[in-house]
Amino acid sequence: PNLPVITNGGSYSNYKTYGIYSDSQYVYLASDHPNLTVDIVQASSQPYTQIGKFGASGNETGKSIFAANTALGYTGFVTAESKLYSFDLSSKSGDRPQYGSVALSGMGNRIIVVGNYAYVATSNTTIQLQIFNISNPKNMTLVRSFDVGNGQPGADVFVSSSGTYAYLATSYISGKPNFFVISVQDPANP
Repeated sequence: PNLPVITNGGSYSNYKTYGIYSDSQYVYLASDHPNLTVDIVQASSQPYTQIGKFGASGNETGKSIFAANTALGYTGFVTAESKLYSFDLSSKSGDRPQYGSVALSGMGNRIIVVGNYAYVATSNTTIQLQIFNISNPKNMTLVRSFDVGNGQPGADVFVSSSGTYAYLATSYISGKPNFFVISVQDPANP
């Protein structure tokens, strides 16, 4: 009987946005902004404005984004085309420098970071989930590629905050499962 009241708190005009991540004061948009992969938007007060940006070395369109504390400080991770990039977010303003990149098995549709690992759902039909060690964002390494066996591309992934389970969704095909719960307690042996 008491529906919540929803109001528009403001807006930011941008190009197509494919992924979004937010901490309390900033919003990170993975987009197809020309020559940019990520827009860093100040969202603690209006007007919402771009204060920083990250342009991947290949100028690809950003697809999914996540930010986390690492050994190098606050670090951004973005999938763009078939690569995973890491970049410096210790400051939010200006051009943010790239730390590193690593090839993916397909388009990186979604990234989640838990602890020292990045979990990426890919568009590959035989490697739907890839797990990377990101303890050193300048030298990210593949820990494991995982095939769920349904021949469909990975669409989305979520990982429990404890790093125990990955929940993977793939594209739908009649007669085959498209949602998987994967034990990732040992990321090298999911």
